[in-house]
Amino acid sequence: RVSWWLEKAKSFKRPIFCEAIINALSELVESKQQEQLDEFIEFCNWVLSNPNTVPQHQWRDDREDADPKKRSWSSSHAAVRAFAAKCLSEKAELSQEWRDPIFNLFKQLCTGNDVQLEVPLERESSRNAHRLVSTAINQTRSQALEDLFKYANWVRQAAGTNYDLPEVTELIDQRLAGAPELVDAERVLLAMRFGNLRWLNKDWIESKVSAIFPRQNQELWQACFSAYLTHSRGYLHDFNYLKPEYLHAFRTVALGEEIDKDGDDKDSYLIYKWMGYHLLTFHLSGRIELTSEDDLCMERFYKATQHRKELWADLFNHVGRSLRSWGSEVDAKVVERVKALFEWRFEQAEPKELSEYLFWLDGACLSPEWRMEGFLRTLPFSDDGDVKASMVTDKLHEHFLESHPDLTLKCFAEVTKAAERKRYFYVSKESAIPILKVGLASQNPTTKAFAEEARENLLKAGRFEYLHLEDGSE
Repeated sequence: RVSWWLEKAKSFKRPIFCEAIINALSELVESKQQEQLDEFIEFCNWVLSNPNTVPQHQWRDDREDADPKKRSWSSSHAAVRAFAAKCLSEKAELSQEWRDPIFNLFKQLCTGNDVQLEVPLERESSRNAHRLVSTAINQTRSQALEDLFKYANWVRQAAGTNYDLPEVTELIDQRLAGAPELVDAERVLLAMRFGNLRWLNKDWIESKVSAIFPRQNQELWQACFSAYLTHSRGYLHDFNYLKPEYLHAFRTVALGEEIDKDGDDKDSYLIYKWMGYHLLTFHLSGRIELTSEDDLCMERFYKATQHRKELWADLFNHVGRSLRSWGSEVDAKVVERVKALFEWRFEQAEPKELSEYLFWLDGACLSPEWRMEGFLRTLPFSDDGDVKASMVTDKLHEHFLESHPDLTLKCFAEVTKAAERKRYFYVSKESAIPILKVGLASQNPTTKAFAEEARENLLKAGRFEYLHLEDGSE
């Protein structure tokens, strides 16, 4: 019965029926009803033989008498791509014997017409990575290009992680060579997935960097590099290939220019924001230095962005959040670089930056004493609105009270000094009361004095729930 419908469908005048059939075939494949998979694939090949040259919005699919040459096959081609992707899914559990037929579907999709993708974008779009990425991830040919990585993973799961995939690299070579010509959205997609390309073949990718990041077109290069920066985390293996691109960004992008980050130069803003994230990763891993004769170092980046203090604050916050995610087992050399970075930034004495110390308190790879001393050193640079009293109090209670009560009370007393000055001051009772009780019961007179000072600050702010703590009331 399926065979009859597949043959009958070739005479349909409305491609939307073919799309419906392919969607049904996808469900059959995923439910492991694959006895006629060769016929399914043959039908998909027939669908792809109909060129995708008519935009979907220019043809009404309910006209059975429409000129066959004017029918839109866009949605049917998209259904074929979805079908091929379903063949690679874990649910399908398809054997590797179908490798060549499935890859042939992807090859046709990656090299065929895609009128939706080839519609020229407005000029301002060509310089905006976000629009180009949005275009790429929503059009069939570029989606198929990205699906090549899923195909490669599917093959390597069966054949081994180092298995060579010449069919994939040769197809990408073909596209890079202009058969057919890559549109800007596809170039940005390849740049965004540079890490996946490197994973395909480390030796092959080395000669492709200039094609993926085309410096002969600065606007397109900027969009490609921006897409890469915003969709990766500063992978150290990528740095071996892309260090020249980071240097090119320094030389060609106005990293410190005052621009509207929500306007036309949004990519410029993202380039230096995400480049800062990446450079911090490279520095903390030992790939670049704080200061150096080399063009690529942290000092040069901060000099280039000296008028963007909110960026400095964002990067300082980023380091703290990174420390929080690392845990306690971190290489000693990395820890020393973190400390050196802090001292270097502390010397700059920029209030916006140092007021973002909060998440450094979570860095378990740093000693508790160092973290709390760092907090006390940066606190004078924060105005009352930047103290984040409740979050700091929670962290003092969670991380430090039990092991370092004396220093915890000192920090808490400093935090509460803002209570009387701020109109709205809040600390969690669940954290503040245990801290105060430990301090008030301490045999260390200095610690007890800090507890009394903290309580007095809270009482002045009208927080009378902290009045009688010695008698056990809360």
